[in-house]
Formats: sequence, C-alpha cells, structure tokens
Amino acid sequence: QTLAQELIPDFAPEKCLFVQAQVLECGAEVTPHRDALPFGGDMIATAVIEGSSEVRVGSQRFRVDTGDLYAIAHDARYKVEHEVL
Repeated sequence: QTLAQELIPDFAPEKCLFVQAQVLECGAEVTPHRDALPFGGDMIATAVIEGSSEVRVGSQRFRVDTGDLYAIAHDARYKVEHEVL
C-alpha cells in the first residue's frame, strides 16, 4: 500500500484509500471514460499483476507490462478521457 507513495513524489502526502491491481487478459479492455468526482481521491495508481496492454490518456499512449506501476492524477483523472486498450 505504500509503493506509489515511495515511487511517485505527488503520492507521498496522500493516504492510500484502496489498492487497485490489474490482471490484463488477452482482449480485455476498459472502455474510454473520465472518472467520477470525487471517487477514491485525486490520484490513482495501478499495479499490473499479470499481462500487458496499451493505456491511453488523452492523446498519450503507453504500454504497460507485468510488474509495471502507472498513475493518473488531477485533471488527467477527471477531465481527460482514458482507457485500457
């Protein structure tokens, strides 16, 4: 529960509200969305437990693989459409 706080400076003062992990099965996706206010805090980090996929946040795309940790924070969470492809 402290991994994001240790690795991402913006998370250091934040309390962990819940743990989110992904097992990315082949062909699975999270459809494009904006998170609802104010569910789960201003920032969210996700650990990829198994599998790999592409993540899109606005116009930015990146690949995540087993063992990766990624975060979405502030406006990117609530105002920018994001998805797991």
